[in-house]
Amino acid sequence: MIDLDAAIKNREGCLAYLQGCKTLASPEGLDAAAWSVLALHGMRAARSSEDLDSMPLDDAIKHCLEDVEALREGGCDACAREHEQLARWLSELAFHRAHAAGIESLKDHLPSVIRVLENERDCVRRQAAPGCDRECGKCDLVLPEQEVIGAYRIALFILRRELRNEKPGEGLE
Repeated sequence: MIDLDAAIKNREGCLAYLQGCKTLASPEGLDAAAWSVLALHGMRAARSSEDLDSMPLDDAIKHCLEDVEALREGGCDACAREHEQLARWLSELAFHRAHAAGIESLKDHLPSVIRVLENERDCVRRQAAPGCDRECGKCDLVLPEQEVIGAYRIALFILRRELRNEKPGEGLE
């Protein structure tokens, strides 16, 4: 008895032969061969899906793309297109997970960033009020330069990334 991979290879060979026969092969025979290839690929997918719970997302994307080629070779372009779409969706999911992880890693800094930005806002408001002589050296709102620059750096990074939908790790200047 042959194994599943050998059966798939056999049926794919049969289908290729029938497709090569052009007008000599009956449409029913071609359909039957194509369906058998499709069914055997479905069996392989069902067997491998038992491990899907532990499959990393990158491996799932790779698996979909590998199936695309096999499905095309088996003559099922519609299935190949569906697997390509699935791979695109999984890639998008991977991007959004990584994006969320990037934001999550910055969350520890957000309270101090917010405090600095609120402080800067209050400073601008105070400068517009009567009585401010703009001698910042004696003002209680003045923060160390590095703290202010660091807060703006993080805030601008987050805003730019959101605006451009950048991947995590890009654009931190």
